[in-house]
Amino acid sequence: MYRPVVLFILFLILCGCASTNPYTRFYRDYSKKISPDSVATPDDEGDPIVFQSKDPIADEKDMMRKGYTLIGESRFRGSRRTTQNRKNLVESHARQVGAEIAFFYDAYSHTVSGVREQTVPVVTTSTATSYETQSPVSPMSLATGVHPSITNQARGSGTATQSTGITTTHETQKTVYEPYSRDVYSHRASFWVRLTMPFGLGAYLHDLTDDMKQAIQSNHGTFVSIVVNDTPAFEYDLLEGDIIKKINGITIRNSEHAYQIIGDNIGGTIDLSIWRLGSTISKTIQL
Repeated sequence: MYRPVVLFILFLILCGCASTNPYTRFYRDYSKKISPDSVATPDDEGDPIVFQSKDPIADEKDMMRKGYTLIGESRFRGSRRTTQNRKNLVESHARQVGAEIAFFYDAYSHTVSGVREQTVPVVTTSTATSYETQSPVSPMSLATGVHPSITNQARGSGTATQSTGITTTHETQKTVYEPYSRDVYSHRASFWVRLTMPFGLGAYLHDLTDDMKQAIQSNHGTFVSIVVNDTPAFEYDLLEGDIIKKINGITIRNSEHAYQIIGDNIGGTIDLSIWRLGSTISKTIQL
């Protein structure tokens, strides 16, 4: 008799429906792109640190500057939960994926409204009255002990009428239309671990946007989006927004080309030609 129940539970697990934690159900894993040797080992004795925040872009930049990397995130829509409930769910999932720090956010998305059709029971009652004719009881009969019916029949007296009510309950159904309104919120959470691998230059580089190409009048180069604290880029005052045009005299095609040249010079020095605020400057950085 237990086999159908067991099979149903297995079905829920395989479908991913058994998880009641939406941050787990709607999680996107980015950790496969990260080398296991490049991240710090989480402290098994410490719980993940969870923050509620409102600006995911600012948080992402701040975490990257501190040397953390994003290992995954959750996004879904639903009703608004209490802050403590959301924090507990995020902390539970952060512990599950090995994150050291997690952020969670929510913002109003839209309102769902309409009319809900319902079938409700309707209970009514009815009362039926029956009448019964009885001989009256006279004081004389009570005194003499003579049965009233005999006395009445003998004396030709009148009769009395007694009524009895019977109540019946009837149950039917009817359809009603009930308006409803529900606010929907966008929920998001990000999960982070600290990197331990050598950062090389210590800057996140990206390909030039169209506006940047117009500003420097060139299709070549890469721009600095994030400078990691306590790295060569930080110590030698490379700034976010700098556009690197050349490394060791080589014109940079894109960010991938720049990373390749930097990787070939780990442990040595590189000479950078940088476009900053309309001027070209030079820097020599020890990696």
